[in-house]
Amino acid sequence: MFLNAMHIRIGSVISGLILGGFFLLGGGSFGPKNNVTLQFGMYPEEFVGLTVVIDGEDVGVIKQFGQSSQVAFEVNDGEHEIVVRHPDMDCEPARFKAKDGSRVMFLMDIGNRADGKPVIYLQR
Repeated sequence: MFLNAMHIRIGSVISGLILGGFFLLGGGSFGPKNNVTLQFGMYPEEFVGLTVVIDGEDVGVIKQFGQSSQVAFEVNDGEHEIVVRHPDMDCEPARFKAKDGSRVMFLMDIGNRADGKPVIYLQR
């Protein structure tokens, strides 16, 4: 059997392009990913099911997976503002900066304002 080096090279290039395409279609990324994590272990019954908003966009819902009491969301580089929507409480917005694969964590807590109204705080 005769092997031609050009056929092997072309086959390798095509294989690489196909694998690269699958990588990108599957959500692959070539750089580090930033994420923000919300930890809600103090009042899981109050926080599970609430909508998380980053920079004015709904990014997901707080879900509990088994005993895990934290949820993470991916963000781009830059400055961001995060809030949690609750039907009966306001949420004090929290600002953070993400860059080069940073991981930012907030602890969710419930407190009272001076007027007695309950509010969600995101503490770093």
